[in-house]
Amino acid sequence: MPIAVDVSRGGRGTTALTPPRAKRTHALAWALAAVSFLFVSGICLASPSEVHITAAAVNGGLVISATRADGRQPAINSFTLDDPPRLVFDLSDSLLPADHPRALEVDAAGVASIRIGQNQPDPPVVRVVVDLAVEGEMPAWDLREGESPGEAAIVVHTGGIPLLTLPEVTPCGEALLVRFAGVGALPRRAGVLSEPPRLFVDLVGAEVSGESTRDFSEGLVSEVRLGQQPEEDGAPVGRLVVELREDAAHSIFEEGPDLVVAVGGEPWALPLPEYRGGKRLQDKTIVVDPGHGGKDTGAQAPRAGGGKGMVLEKDLRW
Repeated sequence: MPIAVDVSRGGRGTTALTPPRAKRTHALAWALAAVSFLFVSGICLASPSEVHITAAAVNGGLVISATRADGRQPAINSFTLDDPPRLVFDLSDSLLPADHPRALEVDAAGVASIRIGQNQPDPPVVRVVVDLAVEGEMPAWDLREGESPGEAAIVVHTGGIPLLTLPEVTPCGEALLVRFAGVGALPRRAGVLSEPPRLFVDLVGAEVSGESTRDFSEGLVSEVRLGQQPEEDGAPVGRLVVELREDAAHSIFEEGPDLVVAVGGEPWALPLPEYRGGKRLQDKTIVVDPGHGGKDTGAQAPRAGGGKGMVLEKDLRW
């Protein structure tokens, strides 16, 4: 049925707008709104941002970190060039600050130099060039999420044998952290031995370098030893041994480029590894609800009491 709309003065004339036409008008309006939204969103998504670039050598490779000021991870394209051999990484929609270094000095195996520049202004692209020291097969690389918002880590596997060296031992709450630099990504096997209590880790692809023994006069760790094991499929195998003064809980995990052996009195006293991206929760408020409470005691254990007390005790550790 037609819908009458009065467009005259004094009601002397009307015009009719039929329902199908009304639907077409509404559909057109929604389509225009959607196009406008996508257009504006595209502008926002494509907006450039300043980027800060650093580089660090790790055992067997190189890590290039690129962090955008707007908190968005940079989009990275790469290609290779010959004569001289080099890796090229282009960061889209990125601006290099005027005071940013145009070259990075890093002592990484197989790397001659690292150059940075604003490759093109519109659309803005920042280019990172890794000049390789030797010709031959191009090294592999992979892209990982960084620790901070807007950070991407380019890990270049330039080769070289990772070196297993004596660790740094630091306290962490009720535990001790035994940190072996630069060997966290290697394949590993671990085991526990007794009399005296000790744990060992075999790292496939590692070669022992420098001193092989360190004694500790006090604390839970009495000695750390390094030794070379028989090769496996042509790859060196380095063994680390952490000797303890008494039996204790332990955990072994990768933290950044390092391998960490944590030892402590109780399993829940051991620290958790700092995962990539974990700093995104920094300065945030986290609410832990232990569960149960009031008249609800939860399950009853013969010697441990009600569940509500147990979970409250554990959650207070946070």
